[in-house]
Amino acid sequence: MAGLLQPARQRQHRAPAPAPGRGHPRAGRDPDHDLPADRQPRAGRGRQRITDLAPDGFHKVFFTNGGADANENAIRMARQFTGRDKVVSTYRSYHGNTGSAVVATGDWRRVPNEYARAHVHVFGPYLYRSEFWATTPEEESERALQHLRRVVEAEGPTSIAAILLETVPGTAGVLMPPPGYLEGVRALADKHGIMLILDEVMAGFGRTGDWFAFDAYDVVPDLITFAKGVNSGYVPVGGVVISDPIAEHFDERVFPGGLTYSGHPLAMASIVASIDTMADEGIVDNAARVGAA
Repeated sequence: MAGLLQPARQRQHRAPAPAPGRGHPRAGRDPDHDLPADRQPRAGRGRQRITDLAPDGFHKVFFTNGGADANENAIRMARQFTGRDKVVSTYRSYHGNTGSAVVATGDWRRVPNEYARAHVHVFGPYLYRSEFWATTPEEESERALQHLRRVVEAEGPTSIAAILLETVPGTAGVLMPPPGYLEGVRALADKHGIMLILDEVMAGFGRTGDWFAFDAYDVVPDLITFAKGVNSGYVPVGGVVISDPIAEHFDERVFPGGLTYSGHPLAMASIVASIDTMADEGIVDNAARVGAA
């Protein structure tokens, strides 16, 4: 269906599972809709709500079950698209508790779980506990960017598939990026053909007073990951909003991934209802007003 990245799992024929399903009077129905039959239309509406809020040039969404597997699949997309392997992320970060996501994570949970390959960590900007002897936000931004630049150069830019950042690190302490930092990361990524993945799992969908946290900065990523904020956490859901060049890469190539509950109709309905409610009731605008007070 247009706008939905079709995973390999959904393209393959599989024998039916021995369980009651569509058509059974006690399974697979809500009062108004046969959920399995309505799966694709609901996924399309959920996708449309999200891409309407995304920057220009984002028309497809790959749905997942949460934030960790959103980041897993974004990493996979960046690697497939670039033909490169390494992923650079920060020490003060949390990207999920699955294979690659937990190794991209920088905090202590990474250490006993380092089984995924090709992950590199850097220090991000945090003026209060600066690693760079900075005394102003501008100094912190400049020196953190220089640190990142040197790590990229030392690792070999042509070996790096992606830089993965939380737009606003959450678990690490709600660390607002200093002036020019995200823009500098975007410029560095562009210089070397590196994909920029912004993890909006905690900061996206209104929490910063914008629909996406990066809307407050002069930066557009290549991949956007999201989860709980899109539907207020009512049911498990997440996803990757995919820029057109990466999405088009998979038009003629099978994406080597897929999830049984990707685009589940209950999750899609919760996305549509939550985004419509946030828009109708001015919830994002209220967050901006409260944050500015």
